[in-house]
Amino acid sequence: MYEEAQLVVRRFVRAMDAAEANIVGLMAREREALRAGDPRAAKSIHNRLGRAAKTYLGTICSARTTLSAMSDLFSDSEVSEFLEQRRITFASLLRIEMAALTAARLLSKQDNKPRARIA
Repeated sequence: MYEEAQLVVRRFVRAMDAAEANIVGLMAREREALRAGDPRAAKSIHNRLGRAAKTYLGTICSARTTLSAMSDLFSDSEVSEFLEQRRITFASLLRIEMAALTAARLLSKQDNKPRARIA
């Protein structure tokens, strides 16, 4: 039974890793599109980013529910600590990625402003 539980945990960890990597990758692609001056591509990627975030949240909720149901194998505090540490680590990474994406958005808006012509 414990081996089966370990497999479940590994599956959730892989799913969380994939969801987190997808989010970070999409943020990088949106930055690239903004830097390339392609706001339509950036908007499309941004929409995909929203869907990826929902997938990530669904994965986290499923992991929390499933792992809590296995409380006979894992203590609730063990599960909570594991998920909280992952959340903290990913939140730190997201802050950095969001700062870079915000800067790219600001620069993109600045580049698209009409410039006054000097006669």
